[in-house]
Amino acid sequence: MGPEVENEASEAQKALGSDAVSKVESGGIKAVHHPLFFNENTTLSPISVRQPTPYIFLMAADYSSHQTNLESASPTTTTMNNVNQQPASYAAALQTSPFPTKDQAIVIDTVEGIPIKDYVLAVGSLTNPSNIRFVLRISKNRVCMYLASNKIVNDLTENNDTIQIGNTKLKIRPLISKFKRVILSNVCPVIPHLILEQQLTNLNVRLGSTITFLRAGLSDVGLSHIMSFRRQLPKPFILVGDLNSHNYIWGSHKIDSRGRLIERFLDDPNITLLNNNQPTHFNNSYASFSSIDLSICSSSIAHFYTWNASWDLYGSDYFPILIQNLKPTLPYPPQSIQNQPVHWILKKADWSKYKTTISQKVKELKSQISSQSHQDINGKVNTFVNIILDSANESIPKTSNKFHKKQVPWWNDSCLKTLQAYKQAFSHFKRHPTLENKIQYKKLRSTASRTFKENKRLSWSNFISTVNTSTPTTSIWNKLRMINGVKKHTVIPTLITPNNTLKSHPTEIANHLASTFANNSSNSNYSNTFRIIKDTSSSKIEDILRLNINSNPSLNHPIQVIEVTPFLNNGKNSIPGPDAILTPS
Repeated sequence: MGPEVENEASEAQKALGSDAVSKVESGGIKAVHHPLFFNENTTLSPISVRQPTPYIFLMAADYSSHQTNLESASPTTTTMNNVNQQPASYAAALQTSPFPTKDQAIVIDTVEGIPIKDYVLAVGSLTNPSNIRFVLRISKNRVCMYLASNKIVNDLTENNDTIQIGNTKLKIRPLISKFKRVILSNVCPVIPHLILEQQLTNLNVRLGSTITFLRAGLSDVGLSHIMSFRRQLPKPFILVGDLNSHNYIWGSHKIDSRGRLIERFLDDPNITLLNNNQPTHFNNSYASFSSIDLSICSSSIAHFYTWNASWDLYGSDYFPILIQNLKPTLPYPPQSIQNQPVHWILKKADWSKYKTTISQKVKELKSQISSQSHQDINGKVNTFVNIILDSANESIPKTSNKFHKKQVPWWNDSCLKTLQAYKQAFSHFKRHPTLENKIQYKKLRSTASRTFKENKRLSWSNFISTVNTSTPTTSIWNKLRMINGVKKHTVIPTLITPNNTLKSHPTEIANHLASTFANNSSNSNYSNTFRIIKDTSSSKIEDILRLNINSNPSLNHPIQVIEVTPFLNNGKNSIPGPDAILTPS
C-alpha cells in the first residue's frame, strides 16, 4: 500500500504544485491536500474521500487510533493534532474552510498551443488576481477556473463575454448556467419556432437558446417521449420523417435497436404505418437502398391514403414520397387541375402548310359564297372562322388539357433525351445492381446534369441580351417568372361567398363574380348629388360626340384592311377568346 500511496502523492504534487502539497504520515495514514482549501485549524478523520474537481487525495492505509502530525513540504505549514480527541467529519471540515462550489466556476474554450498560465493572466486582467482560486483543464477542450465567490463570477460574465489572449478572443461563461431548460407541451408541431419565441419574448421570458424539437431516443425514455409527442398532435394526424431506423416491417434488410423501438411504438392499434416496403434512400457510396423515411398516420384515416416512393432521385439521395388522398373533398374536381386551358404551340407550327391549307379553303369559300348569295353575314363569318380553325388544327399542335408540372424556357429536346437516358440507366441499375451498371448510370447522370447547366446558362444569356433601358418592367418580371417556372393561373378552383357557400363549378364562380362586380359598379352605390352631376356630364359628352360624328363623316366609313394591318403586325400573342383564334406576334 505504501508505494501506491507514494505514487498518487507524487501525481498530486505534479498536478497541484510542489509548494502547495503537504504530506501526512502517522500510523500508516497519508494525506495530500491543497493549502488553499485547508488551514492550520482543519482536522480530518481517517476516511477516504474522492472529489473530482478540485482534486483532494486522502488515502487510508490503517484505521488505528494514532495522533497525526503534519510534516510540511511547502511554505505553508499545517498541523493536525489529536485526531482521536477531536473527531471531525468531512462536512465539518468544509464548514471551517470555504470550499469552492460549481457556481463559483467559469468555463473557457481552449485553443491549442496556449498555456494555462495565459488563461489565468487574461482573467486576472478583468478581475483581481487574488479572486482566482483554482484552474484546471477539463473535457471538450475547456479550462475551468474557480473564483472566490459566485458574485464575482456573475459580474465577470455579465460585463465580459470574451477574454483576449494575444490576437485571439475566447468566450467565457459560468460553469453553471443561469438558464433553465423549459419544455413546451401541447404545442402543435406545425407552429414555427419563430412564433413561439416571439410569444415568449412578449411574456418577458429571456431565451438563452433557440427552441428545438426533442429527439427520439433508443431507450424506454425515448419511447415514452415519442408517445407523449404523439398525444400532442391534432387528431387525426400524419407524421412523416427520416427516423433512420431499420426493420423488416417497412422493407429494410436488417433490424436495429431504433427499429425495434419504432416497432413497439407501432403496436398501438390507433397508429398505422403507410410505407409499402419501397426504398426511400439510396447510398451512392455503397450503391445500396434502404427504407429509413417513415410515414405514420391515425388508423381512422389510413384507408383514405396511398403511399408511394418515386422511382427517380431527382438529383438527391432520397426518393420523393407521394402520399395521395383518395377521399374527394370537393363536389367538383378543381378546374385548375382537371381541365387546363388549351393553347396553340406556335413555336412548332407549320406555317407553310397553314398558308396552303387556308388559301385552298378560302377559294372554296368564295365559290360557295357566289352560289349562295342569300347566306347572312353571321353565317359567312362562322364559315370563315371554321376555315381558320380547321387549317390551324392541321398545321399547329396544341397543348394538353392535363395538369403538368411547371415549365422553364431552358428546357428543350436535348434535355429530354439525356434525362430519359439517365432514367433508363438508373432503372436498369435498380433491377441489376452491378458495378458496370452503376458506372453507366453515373456517367449518364453527369451528362444530363451538364446538359441542364449548359442550357440554363444559354437561356440566361439570351434573356440578358434582350434587356435594355427601354424594356418594360412588366416584360422583365414575366421573363423572370418563366425562368423560375412560375406561371399565372387565372382559373379560380373554389370560391366562398359572403354567406359561406362554397362554389366550385366554373359557371357558378363566373356568375357570382359577375353579379358582385355589377353590384359594386351599380349607380345605386352613388349619392343623389353625384348622380345628378354624372347624368349632366354624360349628356354633354354625348352631344359633343354627336356633333363630331356629323362634322366628320369619315368616322362612319367602313374600316379598311390597311388600317388594321399595322396593329396586327405590332401585336403580341394574345389569349384566344371563345372562337379559339389568337393573334400571333
